[in-house]
Amino acid sequence: MGEIADQLLVRLSASLESMSLNQLSRDTGVDVAILHRWLKGERSISLDNADKLVAYYGLKLDSSSPRRKKPPAKK
Repeated sequence: MGEIADQLLVRLSASLESMSLNQLSRDTGVDVAILHRWLKGERSISLDNADKLVAYYGLKLDSSSPRRKKPPAKK
């Protein structure tokens, strides 16, 4: 989720030029404390909160992103 998280951080930072973190929290449904800690790099974003932000910013998740390889079958 690194690329999406990076895009979200850029959008979030840009949004904060015209609105408060509290307003963004109300608009997205993501707790203000979580947004604050994520912006400061103190925590990673959960999939649930990333989904809320992706929807808010109108981004699309790329389903062709590389996926983890399946471990080899045991004999």
